[in-house]
Amino acid sequence: GAAGREGAGGTSPFDATRTPLGRGVPRTALAVEERVTQLPLTLDEFVKLVRERNNKLLSERLEWQVAEEGVTNARSQFETEFIGTATHEENKQKNTVQEALQRSSFADFREINERYDGALEQNLVTGGKLRTGYHLDSLNNNLQAAAGAGGQDTFNEFRTFIGTTLTQPLLKNRGVKVTRARIHVAQKDRDIAFQVYRREMMRVVAEAIFAYVELAAAQKRQEFRSESVRI
Repeated sequence: GAAGREGAGGTSPFDATRTPLGRGVPRTALAVEERVTQLPLTLDEFVKLVRERNNKLLSERLEWQVAEEGVTNARSQFETEFIGTATHEENKQKNTVQEALQRSSFADFREINERYDGALEQNLVTGGKLRTGYHLDSLNNNLQAAAGAGGQDTFNEFRTFIGTTLTQPLLKNRGVKVTRARIHVAQKDRDIAFQVYRREMMRVVAEAIFAYVELAAAQKRQEFRSESVRI
């Protein structure tokens, strides 16, 4: 009778909640655990995610990219540049006796000038600089009234220059080794940054693979224990 009651209303001898591994665990919790779906993630996919999202690795990669841009910036010193300037000048000063005699007895000297510069410049590998440019001065002062009709300013004095100049140092800062030194330094910095990034990537990937293997082993152990609970 007792055995009958136990079979009808009691628990099964293989009830997981009565086994040493499952003692005190509700049936609903075990059922939820069995229904959990595992998303497949291969080792290659996991390593790819780590390389894309690890903050330390991303930081070292950015340092490498910055160093690569430093090489590009160092090489740009030999690129042709356009330089343009415009200057406005206004001056007024009292003349000394000597200056007054030289300036048609004017008590003061007034001038308004406009100066314009435009040029193409390029640094040479020899350490020199090549410049081709145009310069314009628009000059206006009260001395022009002495030569103008009716004592009025003429506003028509201009001075221009167009030509090419070559500046080449003969001793200091001359030669290819000096001009390319900045490029060589930038290249060394880039190589160092790449090796640091490579070392960090190998360390992070190795740790990720180790963690992946440990997790896979832990999942296998959990499966074995779950099977032992069901028995």
